[in-house]
Formats: sequence, structure tokens, C-alpha cells
Amino acid sequence: MMIQIIVDSGGSKSDWMFRKNGLWQPIVSLDGFNPWQHNEKVLDSILQNLLRKYPDAVDASRLTFYGAGCGSDENKALIHKILLKSFSKAEIVIYSDLMAAAHALFGQKPGIACILGTGSNSGYYDGNKIDSSPPSLGYLLGDEGSGAWIGKTLVINYFRKQMPKELRDKFATAFPINLQDFMNAVYHQKLTASYLAQFAHFAVANNQHEWIHKLLFDAFKAFVRFNIKSLTEHQRYPIGFIGSVAYQFEAILQQVFVEEGLTISAVLKTPAGALMEYYDELF
Repeated sequence: MMIQIIVDSGGSKSDWMFRKNGLWQPIVSLDGFNPWQHNEKVLDSILQNLLRKYPDAVDASRLTFYGAGCGSDENKALIHKILLKSFSKAEIVIYSDLMAAAHALFGQKPGIACILGTGSNSGYYDGNKIDSSPPSLGYLLGDEGSGAWIGKTLVINYFRKQMPKELRDKFATAFPINLQDFMNAVYHQKLTASYLAQFAHFAVANNQHEWIHKLLFDAFKAFVRFNIKSLTEHQRYPIGFIGSVAYQFEAILQQVFVEEGLTISAVLKTPAGALMEYYDELF
């Protein structure tokens, strides 16, 4: 029995894809893992949950793990160590989530791969590796255009009363929070990026409002400025997006690109389906 496992892991959710004897099985969605946000016990718990659902996964001969926070060698080594405990028979390969976007969007051809989900990122993919990428500064210093960025901007405007009153009333109903609880959640709890990103759902429900539309437009303009135009290759290669934010707000994202004289080649909500096609061609 030949088992291959492909994992796409973000900070909130992970998708586990299994190809058994050449046939793909239903995707298993579990909690996410990001080594910048979680300790080893979180991934251990995810693996235990997985093996209860798929006990024969321990016999996998190859495991490819794409993950948020996996851009550094230190984090890759940590995840490799944890995975090896459960998948001792497997050849384990670990890539960043940006590489998942690149493989899903472009296969083995070059392009500019972008992520717009809870966080954001981009890089020039030469068909083999990420050749150049702006530094990913996380939700505190970067992540322009992401769910965390949008959520943070909404909450700032809400508490500072810069949001139109009709929207403030709706926001207060949707998220009955006070400033003290919010500050405690942001500065004293973990998973802050996911916490901030939850407020972006308000923008989904109210994206037709002129004020929300401008907030989103400005967010995506900032993404283009820092994450696309900073790449010297951006005018020569196709630009594609992966992520729930890009998918939900594709119309506004397209408007930004038209204004910037750029074109979007593809927008995918998740990389899972395209990754399975990519590996069908490889093996």
C-alpha cells in the first residue's frame, strides 16, 4: 500500500490530503499550526487527532508539509522533528505556505504568488523555488490587506469613532466587546492574528457600504505597494492569489489591479485542489 500525504497548514486550519495507491481520499480538515504562534503540543494534538481518523497514515512513504511560519530553517527543523515521531517511515519535505501558493497557482512555471488570508505574503517563484520575497513582518508590522489587517483597521476605527454611526451600531451588535476586553485579548493572549481576523467578517457582510469599500480598496492598495511592486519581476510574470480574503473580495481586488495597471491571473480560496493536481503530474 502506497500512501502519500500533502498538508496545507495555516494558523487557524490545516487540510490533510491523502493519496492511497494512486487515488486521492477525502480531505481531512483539522486545526492549524504556526510555529510562531503555537508550541509543539498543538501539532502533537493535531497528529493524534489525524491518526485516530486515518490510522494507516503512519505507513506513509512521503509527507509534504506546507505551513505558515515555515520560512525559517529553525521552524522547518522543529516541524520535521515533530512529524518524524508519527511518520517514521516517510520522506518528509517541508515548505512555506508561500510555496504552496506557488505550486498551486503556477505548477512548474514562473509567476508572482500571493497570499491574502488571515495573513498576507508574496514572492517571485521561478518555477522551482521562491527566488525573491518581501520580508514577512507578521500581523503587528505587516500583513497588509490580510484578514488581520482588515479586522485591526475596523476595530481601530470603531473604538476611535471614525466609523460611520450606522456601521458602528451594526458592529456593536455583531461584536459586543468593550475596549478593556479587546486590549486584553490583543496584548495578553495568543492567536492574536486569528482574533483580529474574525472582525473582517464584518467587512464581508457590509462590503457594499461605501466606507467599507474604501477601507478594503486602501488595504489592497497597500498590499500591491509593499508586496507586489517591490518585486522587480512583477511586470513580467502572471500574478495569482490564494486565500479567503482574496477570494471573498476578488471584485475589489480586481478594481485595485486595474487602477495599478496590473492583471490577476487566478484567485483560489485554498490551494488544496490545485496541489493535488500538481502532485498527480509529479508522481
